[in-house]
Amino acid sequence: MTARSLGNPALGSTVRHVPDKNWQQGAGTVGGVPTRQLTIEEIMAILPETPPRIAAMTERLTPAQLHAAPEPGSWSVNDVLAHLRACHDVLGGNVLRILAENHPTWKGMNPRAWLKRTDYPTWEFEPAFGVFSRQRAELLAAVEPLSPEDWDRTARVTG
Repeated sequence: MTARSLGNPALGSTVRHVPDKNWQQGAGTVGGVPTRQLTIEEIMAILPETPPRIAAMTERLTPAQLHAAPEPGSWSVNDVLAHLRACHDVLGGNVLRILAENHPTWKGMNPRAWLKRTDYPTWEFEPAFGVFSRQRAELLAAVEPLSPEDWDRTARVTG
């Protein structure tokens, strides 16, 4: 069982990230994800920047380039987008559920495991990016107006 909190920026708390034990260790990161806890302010700076940055970096790429991995064993741009969508489904969905319910309980799900249950990697980039952008906008609409007390909401994650 894991208790998760959104954190309280007014009290200097942070959102906790529990890395997947199967990811490879790097200098200060696990699978490219920071191992230190990000502050609410850092997260709130990253969330709105992601869709415009992806759009700017991909605007001149062809569908073939978007689906091609740069080297064997690496992810294509489309693979990264599929992963981001799965992360939203799991993690963004968890945040929305914590906000909608009073101390909810659910069985934990890893975004990579969830991704395997979807067809996201087979989507064309543009429609997938449109879905991701809408998901991110919905998440931002829910978290931007939160009060400090709202960031203290918790859930019980089992499994």
